[in-house]
Amino acid sequence: IRREGKRGIRDRHTMLSLSSLQPFGWMEGCVLDGLHSLLPLLGASRAAPVLELHFAQFFNNQGDLLYEDLHGQKADGTFTTIEATLPIAVVAKYRPDHPVIAKAVAFFEAKGLNRGGAVIDGDMVSAEGSYTVAYPLAVIARQLGRRDMAEQAIAQVLLRRDSLARGEHVYLRYMQRSQKHTFRSWARAFAWYGLGLVKTCVELKQSPFASLPGMAELEAEITRIARVATGWRQSGGLWSCFLDDASTGIDTSGSAGISAALALAARHELLPAAYLDIARESLQALASYLTPDGLMTGTAQHNAGGMELQRCGYRVLSQMALGLWAQLYAYVNEA
Repeated sequence: IRREGKRGIRDRHTMLSLSSLQPFGWMEGCVLDGLHSLLPLLGASRAAPVLELHFAQFFNNQGDLLYEDLHGQKADGTFTTIEATLPIAVVAKYRPDHPVIAKAVAFFEAKGLNRGGAVIDGDMVSAEGSYTVAYPLAVIARQLGRRDMAEQAIAQVLLRRDSLARGEHVYLRYMQRSQKHTFRSWARAFAWYGLGLVKTCVELKQSPFASLPGMAELEAEITRIARVATGWRQSGGLWSCFLDDASTGIDTSGSAGISAALALAARHELLPAAYLDIARESLQALASYLTPDGLMTGTAQHNAGGMELQRCGYRVLSQMALGLWAQLYAYVNEA
């Protein structure tokens, strides 16, 4: 990868190697999505072998899924939460006949999909589901010609819109029983929501399902949330960990994810071209957070540590954030 300053030329090899590997689930999903996004830009000869290398860490020759969950517990052949299914989007794009796709569909159906219900964990509607559920469903719908999956992809995004978007804010979580919202305007909540919204819309617009009911609502929400997100952007071109509180400091993962969603939407004419310029400025600003060996610094820690850890300014190196950055890089530099 080339470091993006003013279209700089310092090669980066970390992304295109096992050094970008993450635990299977939402973290590795961000990396796989980044690698796949680079295919048109770098060509199959550079990016495809790395995708294969990453797949080989989690799938055997028979296509069995072998991994440990984020708690280090054996989870072979299963999906522990709705966040674990994000890698299926890239698997379905890259290997539409892979046996793990059927397992993912069965998981979604067991969560209530075949009954028209919400695909959630417990009673929690999360912003992650826009990216980790709706987007894989849209890819499967496009690849397999499944109208029912396309309809459910739209429904899962609209569920998040109706549950989590409140005026100028997006919440990470909504608990249905208590009706409590948490993590207001957290940067990665905006990123998950925006990436899922845009990627779901892009997949379906390139499929036979572009005119399904609800598609116009997705497009309208892309326009609205892009305006909201750019209104929170800091003067340096990035976003703070909580968008409405600049004192929490810049978060590179949320910034990369939000910018990637803007760039992809602009590339597909879902947003005006001016948003691509905004994304390009964000990419240039993120260049200073790349280490000499190609890792992304400045990432807010996993939210399992609670609100205090998120607000205190603590930051880590992150391959997951590098995967979001790679998506941004690919969409900005796409021919």
